[in-house]
Amino acid sequence: GDDFSPTYVSGDDGDGRLSMGEVWTFEARDQRRSTAGEQYMNVASLAAGRIVNPVTGERTDRVTAVRVDPAGYAVPCLSTSVSDLADGDRVLDAGGGVAVDVATFCNLVPGEQYVIEGVAVVRATGVATEFSGSTRFTPDAPNGTVTVDIAVPAEAGEYVVFETVRWAASGDVVATHADLEDDAQTFVVPPNPEPAPPVPDDPPVITTPMPPAAAVPPTIPKVGSDVAQLATIIGLALFTVGVVLMELRHGRIRRPDGGAARQTSTQPSVALPVATGVSSPKLSENVLTPAVASGANPVA
Repeated sequence: GDDFSPTYVSGDDGDGRLSMGEVWTFEARDQRRSTAGEQYMNVASLAAGRIVNPVTGERTDRVTAVRVDPAGYAVPCLSTSVSDLADGDRVLDAGGGVAVDVATFCNLVPGEQYVIEGVAVVRATGVATEFSGSTRFTPDAPNGTVTVDIAVPAEAGEYVVFETVRWAASGDVVATHADLEDDAQTFVVPPNPEPAPPVPDDPPVITTPMPPAAAVPPTIPKVGSDVAQLATIIGLALFTVGVVLMELRHGRIRRPDGGAARQTSTQPSVALPVATGVSSPKLSENVLTPAVASGANPVA
């Protein structure tokens, strides 16, 4: 039974019996608020007694038995859990998305039509936003689940989903769940990242023509260098060979075999005075010697 007793206020005609036509009023002074998900049973009882004729007011021979009228009721409950439709976590994309709230209910009346509404509330201030959604449903059992989709724009912040279940016919509230500290009802929209600074275009490449290279004067070997010495030796050798060939051509020197060189020149020969017993100077030792004969002219 309940944890309080009602107190009589009015309605009895003074005989202490609930007669036909009487309406008794009671007051529950020690009442308390019911809790979501609980079930209660109120019981009213009447003592046995004779039934009074409502017209004449006389008691009849009919006697009533003890009567107990139970009047129970259950309090619906509601809990929710929100997630991102895209990946199942509680962080939406910076560009927005869809928050899916799964509501778990209890003690609803099967077969009755309800509407569940969800709205996103700013967690820091408790101010409701315009991000909301609703679902109409008819449960086939007292307990179950239902989902609500809430479209969320690209507005950075931390939000909590508040849910309300109403009778579809009257709009009366059946159950609510609104708790700013409930992390299961909370989702986040991160801020958009700062745009990257624009990458500047590559500066134009300016080509500067190079000045023509200065003419490099030829390198003259230094006197006394190996190249200069070799050139000098070759020049002298060629000059000597030329002189020898010219002397042979004119027959002014003998061959190494001792014979006179053949005279091929058509020019007149020139007599050279030679002293008796004096040899002519040598041009080349062991190679060529001038022809000398006592009392004879040199070969032209």
